[in-house]
Amino acid sequence: METTMAAKKKTAEDGLERQIGVRLTNEDCARLEGLAVHLSVSAIARAALLVGLDIIEDQPGVLLGEKPRKR
Repeated sequence: METTMAAKKKTAEDGLERQIGVRLTNEDCARLEGLAVHLSVSAIARAALLVGLDIIEDQPGVLLGEKPRKR
């Protein structure tokens, strides 16, 4: 139980206080796991979310199929 409490404390210290559930395809999972050589799947998924959010905030049309502009 100490490990769980230590993990919760570290998560709170990192500012990662909330969690969401996301359903993925087998292909999505395979792509994440393929990248998870040096980082955890969670870290890669969070980084991908942050990159994607930056693009969506800057270019919301990508959600409607527009090609992303180069930055």
